[in-house]
Amino acid sequence: MKRTLLVLASLGIPLTLRAQQLPPNPPAATPLLPATFPPFKETVLPNGLHLLLVEDHRQPVISISLALPAGAVHDPAGKEGLSEMLAGLRTKGAGEHSADEIAAAIEGVGGSLSAETGPDFLSVQADALAADAPLAFRLIGDVVLHPTLEVAEFELLRRHTFSSLQCGHYVPASDLHRVFSPALFRTIPPTGRLCQGSVHPIHAPHPLQSCSATRLS
Repeated sequence: MKRTLLVLASLGIPLTLRAQQLPPNPPAATPLLPATFPPFKETVLPNGLHLLLVEDHRQPVISISLALPAGAVHDPAGKEGLSEMLAGLRTKGAGEHSADEIAAAIEGVGGSLSAETGPDFLSVQADALAADAPLAFRLIGDVVLHPTLEVAEFELLRRHTFSSLQCGHYVPASDLHRVFSPALFRTIPPTGRLCQGSVHPIHAPHPLQSCSATRLS
């Protein structure tokens, strides 16, 4: 410590740092730049699926996102968190492929496959090289239409979700969100529901029965 003070003094650096003076007024706002969306094509398939296509050929990659109206607002009362767990299970076995086989297939070509849920939608996302587009579309079709909902994968996900919810009680931001959202949206239920639900529905004796009844086809 003494050696450090001597070095600072020899360099002419004051040993007591004064707080910098804050400007009396905030800086002037910069002008807003127009937000431009790239050109896109829109159509509706015979099955009612709304399709948006954005083409950008600067990179040989493809990004596919499928949004289904199956978010947290659609969870049955008393089973909040169901859509969150359904999203987590969709890539853990589908069609004739296990979770490991799905991961090996998409990661083996340098791609990715994920599913997540929000208040309104359950989304499945796949990214891959353009040459591997058939594989990406096939995997998305399987995880959406043919999830296996394996009991072992469900139990693993349930334990992970349960632990995450318990840990959230020690994070002030999580507690604030858990209390604030239902209070803010109490007049327009079920918007105030939390995507992850609470400990009690997740820790129910047989939650897999609920998932089996909520397949998206």
